[in-house]
Amino acid sequence: MLTQLFGALFGTRSQSTFQFRPRWKEELVVTGPGGVFVLGLPMGVYSACLPTQEVWINTAPEWAKDLWPVLEAELAEWCKNNKAKLHIDETAFVFIVE
Repeated sequence: MLTQLFGALFGTRSQSTFQFRPRWKEELVVTGPGGVFVLGLPMGVYSACLPTQEVWINTAPEWAKDLWPVLEAELAEWCKNNKAKLHIDETAFVFIVE
């Protein structure tokens, strides 16, 4: 966990903790070490929506609650590579799939 966090913050991780896959209905499927969840991916202005860290603690899958800093860093990189904006907002949803 600390290695993942350190790597996400300082760019030294060898592999990603999360994988991101857009799908229809403006959803971004996120696969992590403990399961799968979905974030919003509006297409009007191509952007990924992540809850604030405070909201995340109450809405995230149990296995991912401590990984918000890692998720935020990796999602920011994914957005940059995919020419999408990243919105961190208290109204963003998390739909737990697995």
